[in-house]
Amino acid sequence: GKVAFVTSDNVKEGQFAARTLGQALGGKGKVMVTRNTQSNHQLRVNTFVETIKAEFPGIQVVAEILTQQDNNKAYSGVMSTAQKHPDLGAVFSPEGPSGRGAAQAAVELGGKIKVLTCDMDAAILEMIEKGQMFGSIQPNAYTQGYLCMMILYLTKNQMLDPLNGTAAMGQF
Repeated sequence: GKVAFVTSDNVKEGQFAARTLGQALGGKGKVMVTRNTQSNHQLRVNTFVETIKAEFPGIQVVAEILTQQDNNKAYSGVMSTAQKHPDLGAVFSPEGPSGRGAAQAAVELGGKIKVLTCDMDAAILEMIEKGQMFGSIQPNAYTQGYLCMMILYLTKNQMLDPLNGTAAMGQF
């Protein structure tokens, strides 16, 4: 079975994303989200939507696009949502590939749509540096890696399959 599970706090990430974009939009406007079926991503997006509704009554969530972490689907989703809602102000994506696709669409639409994603890679960092993406929430990957290594060390260097519990429950 599992010895431990090390991850970021997806609820806090969703709340942080909602509050960051809510404040950046001055508490009013239209936002959309990208979705996929990965459970921690669902939790981020659900929390984002709930927090927007609870704390920013002047902001409408106008679209929830199922992208399944596909940047092309995210790009198309932002393009079609912006056609219906030319005043779209922001996009929240719970993972990098959809965030990159959303940001590419935002750039082509004139750069006014703020795209906030989670995760970090060289392309996302470059988009942020160029002002093509509003930002990204990056968990402390160093600390997560350190904790994982310490857990492995403390369990006498056993070789562990981190997905064995998930597979045993029929979820993988």
